[in-house]
Amino acid sequence: GHPHALTGHSRGTHTHKEMTHAIIDMGRGSGFALDVWDPPNSSGGSWGPGSYEGAGHVDSSYSDPVFLEHLEGGIEWTAGKVSGGGDCVTFAEVSGLLAASDDGSIRTQTLAAQVEERLASAGAAADAGDRDAALRALQTARGKANGLIDGHEVSSKIADLVEWQTGLRSAGMRAPVMSRRASGAGASVPCMALVQIAQRAEDLGRASAFYAALLGAEPLARFDPPGLVFFDVGGARLLLDVGAPSALIYLGVDDIDATVERLRSAGVEVRSEPHVIFGHDDDTLGPVGTDEWMAFVVDSEGNLVGLVEQRPRT
Repeated sequence: GHPHALTGHSRGTHTHKEMTHAIIDMGRGSGFALDVWDPPNSSGGSWGPGSYEGAGHVDSSYSDPVFLEHLEGGIEWTAGKVSGGGDCVTFAEVSGLLAASDDGSIRTQTLAAQVEERLASAGAAADAGDRDAALRALQTARGKANGLIDGHEVSSKIADLVEWQTGLRSAGMRAPVMSRRASGAGASVPCMALVQIAQRAEDLGRASAFYAALLGAEPLARFDPPGLVFFDVGGARLLLDVGAPSALIYLGVDDIDATVERLRSAGVEVRSEPHVIFGHDDDTLGPVGTDEWMAFVVDSEGNLVGLVEQRPRT
């Protein structure tokens, strides 16, 4: 990690007459300002870092070079002019990483545009205080970012944004759920998001191994009994359940041909080879100017699984 812009210039304890600023190391090279309020005739008390810039200061603070550098660093970091600081990240910083990941290929540019679109939606939702919408958009962006050449770094930074928005939601800093009018019903219903899909698993261990290999990720959780395994798929949960009916799920992939060949070489039955289903002449169902490619394989439990790639039209 890199030192945070607010505190990277200082370590130890800096003191002036209104506050004591203890710059402590929180690991990975990042600093954290713990401010102790200590004005004259005060019995003392601990204040968090938010109060440091919000509680007001005496005039002499603004002639203190350490304080001024601390203040300048906070303004520059908030504006996205500088970066760093462990888990601290801004939407602008992630957008900068996206721009830097452009290797000139159509595939990368298409993926980066999709991630940027989701980031913009997440930023707008965050500004409006709608943490749920922000988190949904960020989870989708994180899933798509994994297909980039520098996807691990971008995905890691998006994960930090997810942690930030999750913390704000947990603290109750969220907007009311937006409502929309039900078609023809005249009544408002809450907006919904896909949370979970259940898939039949006759043998939980076998099914878990198959989907871990397919998704390239280990399960989020396992409960046996009663026989449940959870995976994260783009922010929604895939539940493998010994008691669930068979479902047809479609999974987005970056390279459908390579994915099919990888599965075929692992002994997976390919029921339908990659082929074009339709083209996106507008952005109603996918990025305009792309073709929807699909293939179908059979999982370890006999369920059909669809693979989908939205490939730039050539």
